Amino acid sequence: MLEWLNFECPFVKHHYDNANTMVELAKKYKSKNVVWLAINSTSNTNPAANNEFARKHKLPYPILDDRSGKVARLWPEKQP
Repeated sequence: MLEWLNFECPFVKHHYDNANTMVELAKKYKSKNVVWLAINSTSNTNPAANNEFARKHKLPYPILDDRSGKVARLWPEKQP
């Protein structure tokens, strides 16, 4: 599962600060061999901020640093 992450996004804030949705889903599907990766393509972030967010929210999965946007640009605009 690829989760695009932006710490400033209201959706992300809600699902991490209030509902804990993503962490719970990642834990639930781990036993079904689903690999969960968060990708932060926000240009104004840095690895230290990603690490702090991961510690604060006790993420059981890594945050990949995509500040350059290289990975984001590889993703097709429309999915079938």
